[in-house]
Amino acid sequence: MDLCVDLAEMLRAYIGTRTSGLLFYTSSGAQILQSNVLRDSLHPTLEKLEHVKGGFNIFRSYRITLLGKSDCPDALKHFWSVHAHTHISERYAKLRGEREYRLE
Repeated sequence: MDLCVDLAEMLRAYIGTRTSGLLFYTSSGAQILQSNVLRDSLHPTLEKLEHVKGGFNIFRSYRITLLGKSDCPDALKHFWSVHAHTHISERYAKLRGEREYRLE
């Protein structure tokens, strides 16, 4: 839990008093393009780790696989996957307001 607190504090310090604009941007103030991040950071890192080259979806795939191997309830797993509702009953699941449950 300390890591989450440290990351939250670091993000607050980075954001400062800004209330609008881009959170992450280039030195010229333009938005960071996904293709540039892939080319400049992610793909070289994956190559160095001798891992299969992929895009940002590899993080979601890893998380969904990990959750699938655990006893995580399906509704919570789907909530964390950030996909659209797959069943009408998911519209009634109120997991967004249940932070403590999600953390547990």
